[in-house]
Amino acid sequence: SHRQAREEQLAADNNRVQAEQASCQQDGRELAAQQTLQSETLALSKKRCDDKRAERTLLEQAWQKKRQQSQALQQQQHREITRLETQKAEYQSTVHSMQRLQTQQQRQAQQQQTLQQQRAVLEEPLPQLAQKRDQHLAAKVESEALLTRYRQQVDEIDFNLRSAIQRHQNLANGLQTLEESLEALRLKRQESAIHAQTLETQLAEQGVHEAWDVVEKLPPEANEVRWKKRHQKIQQDIRSLGAVNLAAADELLEKVERQSFLQAQYDDLFAALDILQQAIAKMDQQTRSRFQETFERVNGELKRLFTELFNGGQATLRLEGDDWLTAGVHIIAQPPGKRNSHIQMLSGGEKALTAIALVFAFFALNPAPFCILDEVDAPLDDTNVGRFCRLVKAISKDIQCIFITHNKITMELASQLLGVTMSEAGVSQMVSVDIDQAVEMGQV
Repeated sequence: SHRQAREEQLAADNNRVQAEQASCQQDGRELAAQQTLQSETLALSKKRCDDKRAERTLLEQAWQKKRQQSQALQQQQHREITRLETQKAEYQSTVHSMQRLQTQQQRQAQQQQTLQQQRAVLEEPLPQLAQKRDQHLAAKVESEALLTRYRQQVDEIDFNLRSAIQRHQNLANGLQTLEESLEALRLKRQESAIHAQTLETQLAEQGVHEAWDVVEKLPPEANEVRWKKRHQKIQQDIRSLGAVNLAAADELLEKVERQSFLQAQYDDLFAALDILQQAIAKMDQQTRSRFQETFERVNGELKRLFTELFNGGQATLRLEGDDWLTAGVHIIAQPPGKRNSHIQMLSGGEKALTAIALVFAFFALNPAPFCILDEVDAPLDDTNVGRFCRLVKAISKDIQCIFITHNKITMELASQLLGVTMSEAGVSQMVSVDIDQAVEMGQV
């Protein structure tokens, strides 16, 4: 049964194959007819294609021409669009510039108003300070003039006193000489009187009472001419002494009183001079103390700033002399790796950095509202310019720094830039840029 079923299945399959074969033959005939029809259609289509190809060639030539014209128009349109965009950008830039200028103008007006208020506040005590300064200066000038006048008076009184003392000494010496001569004459007179009395007594004892008796009894060696000459010499010596000044004692008393008066004035002047000298000494002491304190503080700041700028090395201030008021000041600077004996051996940049350290040391000691730096970074290289910028940025927290420079690194430090441009030949124009505002506009 299985075999019979298999045969029936094969028969059915054979019938189905035959039917499909017949169908395929029918399809082949139909395909042949269609192929014939398609060949005819293809020939017709080929002819039409040739016509279309010729027409297409003409159309392509026309299209190429139109395309070239279109490209030319597009290029012209692109140029016009570019020109319009450029004009639009210039217009927007001009609008932004005007807005920025208006903002800057408003800000500058506010800053000017603030500065005027600060100036009014700062200038309010200036008249009082100026008045006190003028008073102190006037007192100082008056004290100096008084001291000069006192010194002149002291010199004049001292000269007069010395002259009076000298005259008094001369008078005293002359008076003493006269008194000694007078006393000597008195002694001689007394001696002569005593001697004469003695001679008279002796002569009386010897019984001589007349002058001729004395002549007769003169010794043989007596010489009248010699005795006359001696007598004349004694009289000449007496005449040479001159007249005796009986008012010398009164004049001496007057001179002594004058000397006492001058001595009192002399003592008063020297007391005033001593007071002035003490005041001057006190002022000198205070000046020395303040100068020493300032010197030490500036020296400390110089050491710190020099080491910071040079990234090492050492610098110090040294006095040339023992007196703080008259001594000169030397600066000793040794950058790292150098053993120079004189500051002139440093390069231009090293000298500039040393000067910057010294100037900023003074600013650290006594800050000022403004610090103006003119081409300070010109002799510096990029590394030292960076150190200089860091130092300026540090002190700009307390001091407003205004610097003139052509260095790009230093310009990057500024918050506002002011420059001169020549938009037209022969016409200069100031241009200001607010860096913060420019950054904000760039971010927008």
